[in-house]
Amino acid sequence: MKQKKKESFSESISGVRIFRDDIDYIISRCQNKSISIVISDENNIFENLDELVNLKGNSPSKFELQGKIESVNYSYLRILFEPRRVYVLTSGSEQLCSFGYELKDYLIDKIPWHYKVLNPLIWFAVTWIIIQFWVAIQPKDSKIITYQWLFWFGISALIIWLISLANRYLNFRINLSRKHDHGFIKRNSDNLILAIISAIVGAVLALLVSWLTNSPK
Repeated sequence: MKQKKKESFSESISGVRIFRDDIDYIISRCQNKSISIVISDENNIFENLDELVNLKGNSPSKFELQGKIESVNYSYLRILFEPRRVYVLTSGSEQLCSFGYELKDYLIDKIPWHYKVLNPLIWFAVTWIIIQFWVAIQPKDSKIITYQWLFWFGISALIIWLISLANRYLNFRINLSRKHDHGFIKRNSDNLILAIISAIVGAVLALLVSWLTNSPK
């Protein structure tokens, strides 16, 4: 019994952050595989990436690469670039299907670790757990103002949510400039975010240890 060859691929990869260098690499891979490519958006077809940048700027709302293998009838490739997401679709060709998996692996490598770490829902849950723990370790005769901890929880959750939201909006837009063209902060944003998170976690742990050691027995 022969296994049927797979000729279609469809995948949406979230949290992708790529630059002009990555788009150039994807286009070069298409050319190496004899895939003809057209660059377009909802209203226009562009001769090349430079024309797209000239007309739409370095951060267009979205654009896509459409291609096919000229020697294969009904073959189709679509790579749609949106903020925080890349959608890859292939059909009609086993070669394109294999290329789709190759692109998936490449794009997954372009997901920064802090996209998952700075998930607003995760930090909302972490903040809730920390405050519940703080309430639980208070002495039974301690008079806690009813809404005091709720107020600080709300403020903390709001700050973290805003930081997470700003990170996703500012760092995950479509970026058609080259990575080395960015300044120090942009180039080293991953390390800076790691340092900030480490400082916040360290401060929280220090407070918890202080509360535990100073709490009345």
